[in-house]
Amino acid sequence: MIIILFLIFVIGYFMRKSRVDNKFNSKDKKIHPYIIAKSKIKSLNNKNPKSQNEAGAFYSELSYIVREFIQNQFFIKTIEMTTNEIKHYKNMIGFDKNEINKIISVLERADLIKFAKLFPLENDIKIDLNVVDEFLDNQKIDL
Repeated sequence: MIIILFLIFVIGYFMRKSRVDNKFNSKDKKIHPYIIAKSKIKSLNNKNPKSQNEAGAFYSELSYIVREFIQNQFFIKTIEMTTNEIKHYKNMIGFDKNEINKIISVLERADLIKFAKLFPLENDIKIDLNVVDEFLDNQKIDL
């Protein structure tokens, strides 16, 4: 009797585990990180923040796109890192010095907008989008 209950438990465990594993093996993982990031940048191009809250949300998304791309493309855990940590370890990341400095500037501006409630100039928004877009184009590999 105990053996039968144990077997039912083990079978149920593996059936549940396979369902959970299938949830994480979604089609998104098969899409190249560059394509995902470019798609997200394209949708941001259509947004024009008019309030500080909209600007904060815009820059949160922009910052996340950059961090997610670097993490998924180069396996550097930038989503979990602060901007200061990225800045501190920038030489170890291995990007072009000028490019990583531009990206860090975008991330720092994003932090100011999100946390210090700074409102960006419309020109800054376009420049930051272009910086991220160029960075993505210069980093795409294995497409």
